[in-house]
Amino acid sequence: KGRRPLIDHLRKRLQKVQPTGSLLNFPLYEWKSIYTTNYDRLIEDAYASAGVDIEPVSSNFDFQISKNPDEAIEDLKAFEARRIAAYPGSSRKYNSGWHQALDLKNMVDVSYAATLAAVTREESRGGHTRDDFPVPDDEYWGKTINIIYMENGEIKVRQDPVVEMRDDLKDAIKEVKDMIAERAAEAGGGK
Repeated sequence: KGRRPLIDHLRKRLQKVQPTGSLLNFPLYEWKSIYTTNYDRLIEDAYASAGVDIEPVSSNFDFQISKNPDEAIEDLKAFEARRIAAYPGSSRKYNSGWHQALDLKNMVDVSYAATLAAVTREESRGGHTRDDFPVPDDEYWGKTINIIYMENGEIKVRQDPVVEMRDDLKDAIKEVKDMIAERAAEAGGGK
């Protein structure tokens, strides 16, 4: 039935669970990031009970392009505005905030590029799944690749046909695969 119904079921079952114990201490510490499965709202509720603001960034489980294709892009543009306003401080001592402020530009750019490619790719393939396009489209996307590029400081996407790999590269890849298989067989793992 797919991943979405399972996630919806988990969230429904967990929606009344409240944070207790050590979860209530999370807001007392300055975390650089907190990663969760987010099937529940325990972290968000712990911060709310302490009166501390938290800005969740959704995972691919919440990435539903079918509702509004531009919403994720707009969220990232808003985050970019917040990144520009981030002040790393002026101390010459080790300053983790300074490093984080420097990293934010790269994180926003990579997130924007991945989201732009995902919005454009109207199919599901491997780890890239979309509720509105649940099956692979081999006719188009099996022969097309997204190219992410910069133009006048703006990240853009275009589609280009997949270029067949050169024979010398195919030979090199086959050679490496054969070597890996041979070593695995020697180690007893190639059965």
